[in-house]
Amino acid sequence: MIKTRYQTTLELFGCVMLAITYILEIAEAYRYGEPSSSAMALCILFQGRTLASLGHNGSTACLVILTLDRYWKLVHPIHHRKYYLTVM
Repeated sequence: MIKTRYQTTLELFGCVMLAITYILEIAEAYRYGEPSSSAMALCILFQGRTLASLGHNGSTACLVILTLDRYWKLVHPIHHRKYYLTVM
């Protein structure tokens, strides 16, 4: 149950960041005046889709870990019960 919350949170983060990126792109909000540190940060994080990629890559990694954990539970159930916490 805990793992699916992390998965859902990462999916939501990635989708929200992607939506913000497209909204800024459609509104043509990427017109920067003078190059400043805040303009560069906005460019890197949103126009470069860094935050959206971070959310989606984290979500994919979480799915891989979930799959490996479920595989381990099915293939080696005794080892899993013996060496892993019940919270995991």
